[in-house]
Amino acid sequence: MRDIISIEDAINQSRIKTVLLFILMFLISAAFGLAVGYLTGDMTWGITLFVGFLVYQLVFIIFARPITLAAVGARPLSPDESLKAQMVHNIVEELSIAAGLPKPEVGIIESDVPNAFATGMSPKSGIVVVTRGIMEMMNRDELAGVLAHELSHIRHRDIVVGTIAAVLAMSLMLAVRILMRLTFWGAFGGRRSRDREDRNPLGMILAILVIILAPIAAMMVRFAISREREYMADAGSAMITRNPEALASALEKLKMYHEYSRQRLRVPEEFSHMFIFDPLYGISSMLSGLFSTHPPIDERIKRLRSMTAL
Repeated sequence: MRDIISIEDAINQSRIKTVLLFILMFLISAAFGLAVGYLTGDMTWGITLFVGFLVYQLVFIIFARPITLAAVGARPLSPDESLKAQMVHNIVEELSIAAGLPKPEVGIIESDVPNAFATGMSPKSGIVVVTRGIMEMMNRDELAGVLAHELSHIRHRDIVVGTIAAVLAMSLMLAVRILMRLTFWGAFGGRRSRDREDRNPLGMILAILVIILAPIAAMMVRFAISREREYMADAGSAMITRNPEALASALEKLKMYHEYSRQRLRVPEEFSHMFIFDPLYGISSMLSGLFSTHPPIDERIKRLRSMTAL
């Protein structure tokens, strides 16, 4: 007998886990900055890195929507194109009212591979994008479950959360590369040689380990945040539609398609985490677990079917 949980409880659990993961992410970043400051003998380097992280994040947040749409080849979907297009617009409008959101724009990717995603830094700038394949594959209830999942991402500002987590992790990786180049060119050589006798060798080793391991840990936390937001959006879909089975059925169809078809949606890997179903499913199976942007599909389906609308 499976455990039954309410949709509200599922959302609250995911929200708490996300907050804790973000705290861990910033602690990792702080440890990285302190390690750099200790290793170079100048805490200014750590402060400079943090300022650089903030600027890098701000640029990505501002330009995330146009960059994403251009990268995946999405275009606006007019409701006059076809009956299916009109149905998608009608569903999005109905669900937006139910979710208390302004109706987002609707876009399409001309691909037979079924998938969908949402982007936009706020509900007012949100856009939901579907592929031609998912429009044709899903019945109305299943399509509503998928679109409600994407609206939930917009509602909970998951695009901002995901962007900050991704950029912070990438910033740490970039910082390591910069430090390696500066070390190679001897930028820290003079100060290190003067302070060598005053440094604790154990502290130096620990600082180096932190600098090496922090970006890896940050990437793992980033993926964990992404997985938790997917669970949260699944629960959000169930809350908006009051029909958890609709999304569960849609995910089953998506899983079956990707298991029996060799076709894959061609999108840059750095944008794959945004889609409701991992575009790299079956290709990047070796990156499952801690290094996966999506939760196990069977677990998502199981959780949906364990929910009640209470």
